[in-house]
Amino acid sequence: MTKFSLRSTTSARPRDKKRLTPAIAVATLTLGALVGCSTQPEISVDPHAASYRTIHISRGISDETAQIAEIYAQALRKAGYSVELVDTGSDRSGYLEKMRSTTQQVDGMPTASPNPSASPENSVDLAADYSGNLLLYLTQDGSFSPAYIQRQREAMASASASPNYDFGWGDNDQAAAREGSTPNATAAPTPEPSLAPGAAGQDPSPVVSGGPGSSVTPSPVPTELNIKALTTDEIDASIKRVLPESLSLLDASDAQNRDGLVVSAATAQKYNLSSIEDLAAHCSKLTFGGPEGFKTRSYGLKSLKEKYGCTPKKFVVENDQSELSDKLADNTVQVADIFSASADIDDNGYVSLADPQNIFIPQNIVPVYNEQSLPESARNAINSVSAQLSTDDLKTFNRLTGGQDAIDKQSVADFWMRRTTE
Repeated sequence: MTKFSLRSTTSARPRDKKRLTPAIAVATLTLGALVGCSTQPEISVDPHAASYRTIHISRGISDETAQIAEIYAQALRKAGYSVELVDTGSDRSGYLEKMRSTTQQVDGMPTASPNPSASPENSVDLAADYSGNLLLYLTQDGSFSPAYIQRQREAMASASASPNYDFGWGDNDQAAAREGSTPNATAAPTPEPSLAPGAAGQDPSPVVSGGPGSSVTPSPVPTELNIKALTTDEIDASIKRVLPESLSLLDASDAQNRDGLVVSAATAQKYNLSSIEDLAAHCSKLTFGGPEGFKTRSYGLKSLKEKYGCTPKKFVVENDQSELSDKLADNTVQVADIFSASADIDDNGYVSLADPQNIFIPQNIVPVYNEQSLPESARNAINSVSAQLSTDDLKTFNRLTGGQDAIDKQSVADFWMRRTTE
């Protein structure tokens, strides 16, 4: 398999954001990409693709998903499609609502229809997202199980109701502030429940009031979703169950960017740390740092206390991952929530602490798409990308597209596609 990586020789200090010129970075990447054997994905040209309407890809909720969107776009162009990248904001509701508005039908055809109707200009056919946070969003931070959500939707459909509350489609105006940021300080929201579905102890069966056009009031769910017990495949399967009708997932990639607690080498040596269990006895003496959302989301401070008995001395909010890394390096914070695909971990010699209680859920890159508007040959092209994409690639993308000497995302995508598909 082609290796797409960039090795750094920097010491354990804050990264020099002027470390690489674009020319040096590309030259280094070229050498790295030529190492090892290559397994090339199959992207075939669809003879009908040129006559299909333009496919719209959301740039998604973060700089990282925007980079993946550029790769998706190049893969689809290689298959013969016309593609347009669109901004849908940093909230998941942005791309999901626009994806639901897509009306073009494929009707199970194996290739694009030669005479498709035009798609609405503001629609979206495809977007990249993080699997764990997407499932939390769709289940209101795990408050509702997939089975319960399906029962509620069936009740809504049977009553021909127009619900005033639809699972996963609300409370996103302030999501970015709660969730914090993904690499390059772009938010990847996971909202808290905005509407209480009912009081505890009520009958768990669905409550549907009135006739057509009436509102539907969800009853409390008997059991919550235990997302921390789910495997990567189970998370993907659960997402497919709770996504709105006509929306689904293509193949998930092995690439992921999950939360994790990181310490400096000096702190790890001082307290003999290799896992969060080791850290627990020292939490009350240490200052933690992380995105705003780490204070409130289900796999943040709450889970640290419940699963490890860990309550920090202090928590410093820092939504910019690069600035958070600098705070860890200069000992402003001793423990930081730094994402696993951050180049800062390797570049600064940080120690990622093992999480035996699995409080940090998988966050694989998954393609979300509209089943009624994305042709089969386009789906195959995206699946080819997913088969090749790795966490090391994400680290390289974040190195190249960050800092003052950043390379534009289109150039990075073009290089990645050439090295992995030719």
